[in-house]
Amino acid sequence: MDAGNSDGVFPSVSIFQERGAVFLSNYNVLGDGTVAALAPLLTGLKEWELPETRRRMNNSQPCDVLPFIWNEFKEAGYVTSFNEDSPGIGTFTYRLTGFTSPPTDHYMRPYYQAQDKFPKPFSKFCYRATPRHKIHYNHVRQLYQKYPKGKKFYISWASALSHGDTNSIQAADTDIRNLLSDLEADGSLKETLVMVMSDHGHRFDAIRDTFQGKLEERMPLMSFLFPPTFQAKYPAAYDKLKNNADKLTTALDIHATLKDLIELDGEEETIRKPKKGVHSRALSLFGPIPATRGCADAGIDPHWCACLNWAPLNT
Repeated sequence: MDAGNSDGVFPSVSIFQERGAVFLSNYNVLGDGTVAALAPLLTGLKEWELPETRRRMNNSQPCDVLPFIWNEFKEAGYVTSFNEDSPGIGTFTYRLTGFTSPPTDHYMRPYYQAQDKFPKPFSKFCYRATPRHKIHYNHVRQLYQKYPKGKKFYISWASALSHGDTNSIQAADTDIRNLLSDLEADGSLKETLVMVMSDHGHRFDAIRDTFQGKLEERMPLMSFLFPPTFQAKYPAAYDKLKNNADKLTTALDIHATLKDLIELDGEEETIRKPKKGVHSRALSLFGPIPATRGCADAGIDPHWCACLNWAPLNT
């Protein structure tokens, strides 16, 4: 789902807008597909800068060797969770080697694999009478029930509904509204940063051959809903984030921003301190990002740069 089309296909985006979420209007991909979207965000490196983990490649290693940021959150006392509702096309298990051990404290891949083996009748969107996305959302609720006071870093990545057709994501609209309302009502979001994002526009559709489709492919949805407590404790950092909403940004910048959030102590100076493991092309959203920043500055290859002009060529 791309940023420009999100309001139309996913009306729940409006509830984040109503609550003051910050949407990055010039968030640009670094490559093709979900790995290119999530690997830089979670590791601080582009896929080709990481150790070899592709299947059928010589000397390929399991994805356990990758420097995932959830390991740093775990060391900082967070309970971690990484879940995808489509194990057949898992980000790190489809064309990459996957994990030899669960990568996070909670990892629902075995559960969803067992679902896929459930005998007919079977719907790819449901398990028995329950939509898959609701099972996904219920896991989020269960994390808050299990660890009501504990710090949590979790990724709930849903692709079963929208991978083939982004319009289908509308089926989850009411349920994600209910999830957010429930977590708000019981106070779970008082200290929680909610990020709503996607990896790209249409994956399989004729619109990809149009100028609009190429923009959608390169400019996915990325948004942040910070709790009022963060805005009060770190006003300068939050102002920088809002000022950077229309600047050119990438997943590497999101990784740098997450690094700034790992060990908050109430002091703005902590956020501004340089962090190890940040890509040379990355800029935290809590710091200045130049309005003149170009794709080369941000580490975006020309093919994926949404700032380029397209022109027909004789062939």
